[in-house]
Amino acid sequence: MPATFQPTIDQLRNMLNQRFGSQGDVANPTDPPQEEAFVNNLEIAQQPTGEDGRALGWTCSVCTYINLPTRPGCEMCSSDRPAEYVVPDGTKLDERERTRIAAEERSEALFQQVWVASHFCLLEYMYIRLRI
Repeated sequence: MPATFQPTIDQLRNMLNQRFGSQGDVANPTDPPQEEAFVNNLEIAQQPTGEDGRALGWTCSVCTYINLPTRPGCEMCSSDRPAEYVVPDGTKLDERERTRIAAEERSEALFQQVWVASHFCLLEYMYIRLRI
């Protein structure tokens, strides 16, 4: 039977360091963490920012996702937007946000139509029933 290779912990650590570098190596806890290059799947340079350089929008208190200013709830976890948050004047909507708002308006209009139609049918039913 052939002999099996049984590396020591140090040998495994060396092999991993050679393959992946020393990021996150517990033997070197003084290595500085790598700076986060992405926020919300956008490169930091692509994040919409205000004149003061801060990210535009509001940060979800539950999941920390940075939402677009006009979102009524968190895009990731559906938590409510903070009540004290005010959409900044002059906020420009991107195409995705314009599409979302248009879809919400269509849904609201459809709901109103269904609500009116159902109440009309109910009133008509009650009128016929009481008249008979």
